[in-house]
Amino acid sequence: MEKTSNSLKGMDDERIYNYKFEYLPHLIRTKDLELLSSDEVRDELVIALKRNEIFLSRTRDNEPGMCTFFLKTGACKYGPTCKRAHIVPLVSETILVDQMFRDQYSRIKNVAKGFDDSLIEIDEEEVQKKYDEFYEDVLPEFEKYGKISQFKCCNNLVPHLRGNLYIQYVDVVSAIRAYIEMDNRFYAGYQIRIHFSLIKDWKQAICAYNGQACPKYSECNFLHVFRNPNGAYSLPFEGRSREKRTDGPRHHHQGGGQSGEHSR
Repeated sequence: MEKTSNSLKGMDDERIYNYKFEYLPHLIRTKDLELLSSDEVRDELVIALKRNEIFLSRTRDNEPGMCTFFLKTGACKYGPTCKRAHIVPLVSETILVDQMFRDQYSRIKNVAKGFDDSLIEIDEEEVQKKYDEFYEDVLPEFEKYGKISQFKCCNNLVPHLRGNLYIQYVDVVSAIRAYIEMDNRFYAGYQIRIHFSLIKDWKQAICAYNGQACPKYSECNFLHVFRNPNGAYSLPFEGRSREKRTDGPRHHHQGGGQSGEHSR
């Protein structure tokens, strides 16, 4: 992005926040990879990434009206009925593939508040084995589009998270290429749906317990992620799944929702 200074010249945060994009939406709509090399698209990419920073800064400032769960995890159990705003970036370095990993537990629906997760018998070793096969099959496909910095797949029981795949690329152009080439394709008999996500702070997105030791395990709305084979893309704080981590400030199962927080 060599044109950063020129693209943002004379633009304050408010103007960037309310900027009306013209060329990027056309690129996303038409999925024409040749447009990525145009100066107009490159200029708007710089503005879009700066606007993502503004979105995140306003979240850190607890701006009212924004769904913090959606901003932290890219998903919300209330979906379009949530009374708080779901900020979806026009583009981002991170893409979210809805429920790409599917197993027998992906069909669990309507996990209600107070649901006894002990009623669900999960063979963790078998599920992990199936996930390992999925990882080895899928990773090379996404590596075709650029260098990957994070690869996370949800092991949550709640249906709006289970099987969601998050891939963070080193640069936004790689993420756009992956979106253009992979969105609407079919995998294992299901159509792939891809969205861009603002997730960069994985420590805020991933549950402090990250496993069945979580007291909200069956209904937790923070990410519980699978172990990747050989510890690939692992972060230092996500390995301790049997006891709560104490490495710095974390969330406490709170966030945006219909009545000020997502009720559990």
